[in-house]
Amino acid sequence: MIADHLNAIDHANFRSVCSSWRASSYKRPKIPLIIMGNYNKRGIQTIRFFDTNINHIINFSKFTIEFGSYFCGSSHGWLAFFSQPFLRICLQNPITGARFMLPKTDVYCDAGFDEPFPIKVMLYPIEVHKFGLLNSPPAKVVLSGPPTDPHCIITVIWRHCRRVDFCKVKDKAWKTIEYYGRLVFQDLLFYKGHLYLSYKANIFRLDMEANKGEGEIVLVARAGPMEFGRIKMSFLVEFCGDLLLILCFNIGDCKYKLWKMNLEKNNRLELLQDQGERVVFLGHSGAVGMPPMSLLGSRPDSFFRRELFNMIQSDCNVFDVYDHYSDMNLKLKEYEVDINIWEPISWFQPCLQYS
Repeated sequence: MIADHLNAIDHANFRSVCSSWRASSYKRPKIPLIIMGNYNKRGIQTIRFFDTNINHIINFSKFTIEFGSYFCGSSHGWLAFFSQPFLRICLQNPITGARFMLPKTDVYCDAGFDEPFPIKVMLYPIEVHKFGLLNSPPAKVVLSGPPTDPHCIITVIWRHCRRVDFCKVKDKAWKTIEYYGRLVFQDLLFYKGHLYLSYKANIFRLDMEANKGEGEIVLVARAGPMEFGRIKMSFLVEFCGDLLLILCFNIGDCKYKLWKMNLEKNNRLELLQDQGERVVFLGHSGAVGMPPMSLLGSRPDSFFRRELFNMIQSDCNVFDVYDHYSDMNLKLKEYEVDINIWEPISWFQPCLQYS
C-alpha cells in the first residue's frame, strides 16, 4: 500500500485527508527522526533527516540554512541555528519553512583566557572527525512552546559561559541572568512553567522573582552521594509528567543512571531502579522520552528495530547520539547512507497534528 512507503511527515498528512484514508493505514510510533548534517570547519552546509522506520532520508524543500551556521538544538518541532557571521540565533521549522531571527547576542566567555572574547572564539576549538563534528555546538536552545505563540520564551545556555539568556520572538534584545558559581550548565528544560538547568548531579531552577525581581539561578536538588569526576554529562527530560535527571558516566558497570525529582518531597532526587520502563533519546536536542510499548509498531525491517533497538537495550534503554556515534555511522552505511557526506547530529521530533 502507498501509505506504507511514506515518510513520517507524509504519512501523517496522508492520514489527515479523510477518515477512510486514516482507517486504511496503521498508526505509526512517533520515533524521532535522526538529524543528518553535512559539516565542515565553517559550520553546516546542508541538513537532511533520516526516518528510521522506513530507512529513508527526507529532504524538506522549504527548508534552507545559512552557510556558516551551527546547530543549537531542536525543541517543539523547531530547529535552532547559530549564525557565526551575524552572531544571531535563527529558529526554523523544517516542514513549513517558517523562520524567526532572534536579536543579536553580546555573549562573551572566559573559556580559559585572560580576557573575555566574543563568542566566535568558542567556535574554533570544535573538533572535527573524519566524518565531521564530534564535539558540542557552541550553544543549546530550548523553547517553552512553539515560537508562533507570543508567550513562548526562548532560552540559551552557552558552551563556555556561566549564564542563561532568554527572550521572546518580538523582543529587541536578550535578557541575561549570570551564575556566579564555578560551573557551566550542561542542559536545560521547561517543566511545569519553570526553567530547570543541570550540571552533573545538580539541578537548578531559574527563579524570576528572586534578587528583587532581577532573577536568580538557585540550586534545588542534588543526586548523590557519588564521585563527580565519574560523571561525563547530564541531561533533563520530562517523562509521563515527571522530571528526570539522566547522568552519563565515564566508567562503571552502568553507563547511565536516571533520577526522578519528587516535588512532593522537597525536590528530592530518587534513583530509578527499573530503567527498562523508559526509552530515552539523547543528543543536542531536547531529550525525548517514551514508553517502550509505544515503539512496538515500528516495521520489522526498519533501521530502528534492527539497529537502534539493540544499541538502546545494551545501555539501559538510553540512546545517546554522541556515545553511539561510531556504531551509528557504520550501521547507516549499510542502509546506503553516504557517511562521508552525512553524519548524525541529534534528534528531531516533529509536532504533527495527526498521527
